Amino acid sequence: MEEASPRPDPARRQPRRRGAGPSPQAIEESRLGAPPEPEAPPPDRLPEPIEAGPGLVSLPVFLGFAGGLLAGVSLALLAFLAFYLLREDADGTATPGPLALPSPIATAASSSDVQPRTAAALIVHLGPDTDYAALGTLGRGEAVQIVGRNQEATWLAVRFPPGSTATGWVPLSGVSGVDDVQGLAVAFPTPLPLVPFFPTPAGGLNGAPPGSTPTPSPTPVGLPDLVVTALKRLADGRVAVIVSNEGATLAAPGSIRVRIADEAGAGGETVTVALPTFGLQARASLTLTTSVYTVTTSQTVVATVNPDGAIAEKSLANNTLQVTIDVP
Repeated sequence: MEEASPRPDPARRQPRRRGAGPSPQAIEESRLGAPPEPEAPPPDRLPEPIEAGPGLVSLPVFLGFAGGLLAGVSLALLAFLAFYLLREDADGTATPGPLALPSPIATAASSSDVQPRTAAALIVHLGPDTDYAALGTLGRGEAVQIVGRNQEATWLAVRFPPGSTATGWVPLSGVSGVDDVQGLAVAFPTPLPLVPFFPTPAGGLNGAPPGSTPTPSPTPVGLPDLVVTALKRLADGRVAVIVSNEGATLAAPGSIRVRIADEAGAGGETVTVALPTFGLQARASLTLTTSVYTVTTSQTVVATVNPDGAIAEKSLANNTLQVTIDVP
């Protein structure tokens, strides 16, 4: 018995054969008509702006954000520059500290509070050497105010007369109580004025012809004038007398004598001091100190320089000084 062949299913779509006609969809579209194409906008009409969706940012918002960011950066930069400049000004115009005052010149460098004193009677010179003129003397045990030293640290510059602003020089070996000599300031002696030199004219002196010997003019010779300018009692009771020369230079060699006694002239002492090498110049002074005579009670003391008149002077009327000394 032959089997019947299966019948084709009309619902099942047959595949389109090659070279077949248009598809049913194309036929349907041609029957209904193609959709119309969009009309182009007229030439004088601008396209409508595209509205920003949820994922886009409009141009005005972007420009505003960018401008704000630029302004913030500019302000921050200006603030940094202003702070930097102000800090430099503050550093450059800092308030100066107090000025350092120069340290005073060291006077007597000693390890204790003991004031330097003379170890013996000393002659005070105008400079740091015995060749300089003598200004006066200091008695043994007198306190000295040291203001400097020479470069070799062998002489000391001291206030002389004591308590004045003038300066004299004494050897270091004659002063006790000075420990650190190198710590003293280096001082220099006061230079003396130079005597001007006048050469002899070609025609000779006083119009004398050249080669002739002029007659020398007499040199005027002045006389010294010794005056007792001060008298004081020392701490140990001895008496110191200052004698100055108010006249012409008293030439050396020689010596000066001073008689020191009470008002009645009893119990006195005559002190003698040798003249310096250059003598006692005008306006120079010497200090003489008793070694035996002392004042223990309040009394009047009389000092007379050149009591025997051995030195020729302009005047003897000013050779005596009388002082009342009070002893506590």
